[in-house]
Amino acid sequence: MRIYKCLFWLTSILALLSLAIAIIINCGYGMKYDFEENVCLAIFGSAALTSLSSLVTYYYEKRRTLKSILYNTAGLVKFLNKYQENLNLDQKIQFYLDYNDIDKHMWDADFEEISFLLDLKAQNKKYIYDNIYIPITNFNNVVSKYIWNFRWHIDGSGKNDEEMKEYVDKLETYLIKQVEKDIPIEYDENKDPISGSKVRSVSSKLSEDIYKELYGKYLTIMYGKKEGKKNTEARDNG
Repeated sequence: MRIYKCLFWLTSILALLSLAIAIIINCGYGMKYDFEENVCLAIFGSAALTSLSSLVTYYYEKRRTLKSILYNTAGLVKFLNKYQENLNLDQKIQFYLDYNDIDKHMWDADFEEISFLLDLKAQNKKYIYDNIYIPITNFNNVVSKYIWNFRWHIDGSGKNDEEMKEYVDKLETYLIKQVEKDIPIEYDENKDPISGSKVRSVSSKLSEDIYKELYGKYLTIMYGKKEGKKNTEARDNG
């Protein structure tokens, strides 16, 4: 994606320069520099063809790269969405060990390839990094920080329930969102609540946040406004 973007701009500039020089020679010097004019026209034709070819390849690579990010990110988030607050300590630790073992090299590499053709201020790239890549990477880094402690706990060489619970609780702040709401259960004659009960709800914090971005603005960047909206609606209805 990045290579073909650079190649497109380079060959486009070369094509325009060679064409401009050929026009200047033709208008200013006539047949005197006929050979040089033909050379410039030949360079123009070759550069223009390469520019067109690189543009077509760029759009192919853009779609391929963004699709790969979409599917790989959705796979990671789907795994994280399996996390349950009611798992016991060893089950939670095993969950993080299994997550850490998922190969994320291609996922990282795809993000490195992002380079949009007309995104001069890199706003789309920044959006993808800030809202999709960085939240997951921050979580990955915290998991990696504790991974050997988790391995030693599981194999019995460094078992420490209290310390493990502290690590797990910190990781849960990334995955679990807890909300307490006051639900009215009794009303007076004016239908105003006079007593209530606190209800605690739990949802998948990181998963929900990433899914929202992944199947929202990200699809618009990937497909364009019209097709992106169509894909979002199809997913919501499907």
